[in-house]
Amino acid sequence: MSCEPHRPIDWRAIVVFFVLACAWSWPLFWWRDMHPDSFAAFPLPQPLKYTLLMWGPGLAALVCLRLFRARHRRTVSMAGGARWRALAFYALPMLALALVGVPGGGSRGSVHALVLVIAAVAFVNVLGEELGWRGFLQDALRPLARPGRYLLIGLMWVAWHFTNLFAHREGAELWIYLAWYVPFTIALSALIGEATDRARALVVAVTLHAWLNLLWEFAAPGTWLVFVLAVPFWGWMLWRWPATAHQVAPAPSAAHDRA
Repeated sequence: MSCEPHRPIDWRAIVVFFVLACAWSWPLFWWRDMHPDSFAAFPLPQPLKYTLLMWGPGLAALVCLRLFRARHRRTVSMAGGARWRALAFYALPMLALALVGVPGGGSRGSVHALVLVIAAVAFVNVLGEELGWRGFLQDALRPLARPGRYLLIGLMWVAWHFTNLFAHREGAELWIYLAWYVPFTIALSALIGEATDRARALVVAVTLHAWLNLLWEFAAPGTWLVFVLAVPFWGWMLWRWPATAHQVAPAPSAAHDRA
């Protein structure tokens, strides 16, 4: 299902979603990027602070799935009709990374067991974003053809990041950053969006997004090696995803995966 041209877009739901997502996350982005010392010193565990920051879209999606449940047609569920396949999609590359390890710094070299903690935290944090972008917004914009849909999702994703764009950048440096960051985010929206639609599984979006973060945070030969090996594995998994994944979820407000 690429688009639904006969179903009107509920622009009110989209506006409410984006306003709520930004109202939650923008103050936290501003605090983190403009007052980093204060953000770091605040007495909450660092992962929890990032969880709060990243769950703006997810909380907005939960509100909108409730408010607009009569008109919102949901096609993306958590596991896309295949729970064990979805679990393998996320977990097996993470287990491979645990065997390789991530950079530990100092004399510790690579840290292995830490990857399991990173995997759990990454899933929770990235789910906070992807529940919004792919779990709600992609379905809400499904009446649009693919190019327009992914363009709008990408631009909203860029705008949501807010201070990421402007913190500590100005002049030519800012324009150079925007010149690659904006098209990259739009392209990433298309890539993750197509993969998610193939399986109708939010776990697919969370996995790909989490690995983008891992490659950024733990850039090392081992991380890249596991990622390169995981790409054909993910491709095979998506190609073989059961056809039930393409069925519409029975209830937009369902709190669990009925697959």
